[in-house]
Amino acid sequence: MPQSTPRRATHHGCHQPNNPLNRKRYKVLHRPDQDPNSPLDGGSEVIANYLLEDQDFGLVDYILVPFDEACPDRISRESVSKLYAVAAGIAHLHSFLLSLDLGHRGLGPYKSAAFFTLLEKWRPITMWLKLLLFHFFKTEDASKTTGNCVQLLKTMLVAFEDLGRAEEIFSLPCTIDLVYLLVCRAEVYPGEPFAIYSVVSTLGMLSLCLDSSYVPGISTNFTLRLSTVNEGTRQAVISALVGRAEQFSDHRILRHQLRSLDHRTDVSDGLLILCAATSHFLNTNPSLWRAFGSERFVPKYANAFNQVAKAAASSGITDPRFWASLAKALLLFTGLVTIYSPTQTYSLSTAIEAGLVSCALTCLAQLDSQSYPSDSLHLDDRVKELVQCYSHSSRVIKALAKTYPQETMAHIKIKRPELYGWVDVQSLTKIRESLCTRRDQLTYIEFVLNTANNLSEEWQGPDRDSYSTGSDQNECHPAPILVLDLNSFSDIAQINLTVDEYRTQILANTLEIDSCTPRFEAMVEEAARTSHRRSNVAYVLEGRDKEEGGGRRDGEEVAGGKSKGPKIRLVAGIFLHDNGHATVLLALVKSELSVRGSVGSGADDKECSAGGASRKHRIVNTLVCFCPSATVKDGLWQGREEFKSVTVPRAD
Repeated sequence: MPQSTPRRATHHGCHQPNNPLNRKRYKVLHRPDQDPNSPLDGGSEVIANYLLEDQDFGLVDYILVPFDEACPDRISRESVSKLYAVAAGIAHLHSFLLSLDLGHRGLGPYKSAAFFTLLEKWRPITMWLKLLLFHFFKTEDASKTTGNCVQLLKTMLVAFEDLGRAEEIFSLPCTIDLVYLLVCRAEVYPGEPFAIYSVVSTLGMLSLCLDSSYVPGISTNFTLRLSTVNEGTRQAVISALVGRAEQFSDHRILRHQLRSLDHRTDVSDGLLILCAATSHFLNTNPSLWRAFGSERFVPKYANAFNQVAKAAASSGITDPRFWASLAKALLLFTGLVTIYSPTQTYSLSTAIEAGLVSCALTCLAQLDSQSYPSDSLHLDDRVKELVQCYSHSSRVIKALAKTYPQETMAHIKIKRPELYGWVDVQSLTKIRESLCTRRDQLTYIEFVLNTANNLSEEWQGPDRDSYSTGSDQNECHPAPILVLDLNSFSDIAQINLTVDEYRTQILANTLEIDSCTPRFEAMVEEAARTSHRRSNVAYVLEGRDKEEGGGRRDGEEVAGGKSKGPKIRLVAGIFLHDNGHATVLLALVKSELSVRGSVGSGADDKECSAGGASRKHRIVNTLVCFCPSATVKDGLWQGREEFKSVTVPRAD
């Protein structure tokens, strides 16, 4: 959208000429043939020629005269005309700076002189600009004013970066605050073809300031300023940033944007710039993740991606630039989640549930792999990484199985067979089917653990004491592994195995023992470490009780080494696999107190009955492997037909 001077600016431009030189300057800046709604750079060539012919180093001072008066605290009827003079001054200053970068020889000294003049007056100039933004915020001139300020800052950054002096202005707190104010004030205009142009332009300006490869010092100072301002201001800026994703995916805006050939890519470019700005903030200061997380930026960004992709696909958008830009934004966003999130699996599952993988597959189906092979391959690799490398998490498994877009996979298979060279559709389809099956298995294991009333007391009881008076004081002994066999008998059979017994009877007979063993040992270590911590707490509290004659802490039950904190247990579910093998799903289970009535019974319920609470079991990590069915029957049960079944509620 071409930016222009606000509607009354032609009546309140630079101060009226009072001598021949000023009259000439006035004519240069206010050409008779200039349309008030023409782009701001319309007079740049005229200004450049004037400077070369007349060598007028005082032109920039003449342009800045409207900013010389002290900025008022509030707007009065008399100060409105001054605001329009300031608005005109922005347009003239922008045209002047553009004229210095047209490639004409001999304009270098003017750029240096303009820099020092602006540096001296810059703080009062920013005060006027802020007042201007507040005054025009809800008027028809708002978009023009915001656009003019953004274009002026961009031009200054580019012009003074050539001199190596941009950091001196753009590292000032007043400049940074002005940019953040623009981020908060930029408006969208639903129904217009340029609905989000002002927002995208503002975010582009912010992203340029944050780009450490452009001017490193500026990027650091912008993030430092955001990290050190008061919490209200910081949250306002971050909230404005995150809210842009919802604006980009708003149906009222998408409908018009996707129809416009000139502004169609504004949406995908806006998402790319938004992710780039977020990435710059988190890269410089990872602790800002908490502030962004409080605004739920992960699900909001992912949902925006999905909504935009679905709307574009249903509208028949085939513009390769649109899909390439969206692919780049997706890659950047998934990198944010996997690199900076302190809880990767939770953030990934949240993003996937909001439509991240669905959007990625839609983008792969639409992206021209011949014109943009790099983007296609990178996005394909990222999808496979998300699906395969993070499939140990029950959260990710359930999110993937629930949101995998079957219609998109069918579209790729039937209508885009040429994509088979770089998208392994058959492999992805099998992965999806496997994920759905594993999700059902995980859900059933959790159901059994939370509803059975006769689970092994040894498994769900208190942690073993892992301390001693000898050299083995720090030795860790996890609770036994509870094996739920749904494959060998007509009912659910349960048996407890020690870690060593599990290694010899089950793990040693798996079909992929080399890949399973490291993961198994890591899960055992996690369970043992948690048991060790809980037992040590009980031991210390028990010793303190003996020394002080009582005084047990609230929430801790010391007798017998029991503690009411979260427990970590290992449970293995054995299911029948399609090819006749047994699927062994080893799960790391987190057991926490729940106050929502009784969920199961047994030792834990007895332990917690005094507080009216019970244990709630949730799977947090998994390991899947396969072994022959006969191995389970002969190795685990050794031909026995007797077993202790698990009693679970059944449907009437």
